[in-house]
Amino acid sequence: MSSGGDVVFLGRDGQECEEFIRAIHKAAYAAEKIRDDAWMADLALPCFSGRALRYYESLEPEVKCDWSLLRKALLARYPPLDGDEDEIQPGGSSMPQVLNSTGPHVLRRNARIGRIKVIGSNSSDFGYLGDGKTFYSTGIGAGASPAEAISVCYVPASKLCEIEIQVDH
Repeated sequence: MSSGGDVVFLGRDGQECEEFIRAIHKAAYAAEKIRDDAWMADLALPCFSGRALRYYESLEPEVKCDWSLLRKALLARYPPLDGDEDEIQPGGSSMPQVLNSTGPHVLRRNARIGRIKVIGSNSSDFGYLGDGKTFYSTGIGAGASPAEAISVCYVPASKLCEIEIQVDH
């Protein structure tokens, strides 16, 4: 895997993402580059294809060039599959937790935490929903970078569901 050519990451799901990250770690360990985040990010680049490539191209340059940031972005974008019993959150719980002003509250097992990207009707990219000064406005609005985006939490359901937005003030 010295060139990354025998591993392809398509962005199908969390399990594929974890296998991809593991493959990069194994190759870096074998090359004695396991502590070189720039080298590992470069190794991963030719592996992206399909949806994963489109996501990679949407990332900020500093994320693309740093394996520790890229790895975190990938794990956030491709969460574990529903019912994944191996996922343990801080504090020892397998249930996702969100910290808010009244302390942590536990969400249902299939809750998802992510960001909202705003896309116009003509496919123009307005950036992520953010809180604070964005490119377009002050307050909650579009134009934030992925690093500045607010986190949202939702529980996938067959009917309408609420989205909880965590805003720190």
